[in-house]
Amino acid sequence: MEQHSDLQFDEWLRQTGPGFAFPPTPDIGVDVLERVRRNDRRPLSLKPAWAFLVLLLAVALLMLVPQVRASVLEILRTGGITIFVTEPTPQAEDPSSISDTPTAVIDVGLQPSPILIPVKRTSLEAAREAFEQAIKLPSVPAELGAPDHIYIDVQTEPQVVVLDWLDGESEALRYRLYTIAATSFAFKQVDTVVSTNVHDAEAFWVDGPHGILLQDNGERYWEVTGGPVLIWSEGELTYRLEGAASLEEARQFAESLD
Repeated sequence: MEQHSDLQFDEWLRQTGPGFAFPPTPDIGVDVLERVRRNDRRPLSLKPAWAFLVLLLAVALLMLVPQVRASVLEILRTGGITIFVTEPTPQAEDPSSISDTPTAVIDVGLQPSPILIPVKRTSLEAAREAFEQAIKLPSVPAELGAPDHIYIDVQTEPQVVVLDWLDGESEALRYRLYTIAATSFAFKQVDTVVSTNVHDAEAFWVDGPHGILLQDNGERYWEVTGGPVLIWSEGELTYRLEGAASLEEARQFAESLD
């Protein structure tokens, strides 16, 4: 086989190179800009790593309260509500003892407690127009009928609808249903919780007063709410029902929503 020196090969490249037809150079800059514009149109989403950090922050906030600084036995989540199940402590038996943090202690009687967030009263039609998701109503109990009071939160784009049903004779609050579109609404601290289901989806029954950690415009604060409460989620919505006297009554109410 004939051998050629590097100098001979270089000379051959100089002679033949100018006559070689190269393909046109692609305009990489235009392609990159177009991809950037396409990416800008994609909706933002919370990555799992960020969701985990939010959960860790909630745990840390709970641990700042001495009366709640018990061992966390379990962390449960459904929709926009996270439940921290902790060891029962003497302090936890009296929710009003949570007093060394910014606190709004409220009535924890048998009736559902005051609404947890700033709201304004409206009509059902206006609420359905302002709320992006469907607002479902129960058919059980059959005599319940339409809600007596309807509230939406005061944001420009409401994420919470609250429906109240009153007792016809005493005008006392009979049921309160929260329909929540927010992905992170509240953190609950409870001693005991019963796992159940609504339409085969996991749900949680909290029987008794319990603490709730809320966040509003960057400010976090504790409130104490009465029980019992049924919490469940369907798709992008979280539901919170107050007022049912038993778990079975609450499940029948929840499964009749349409």
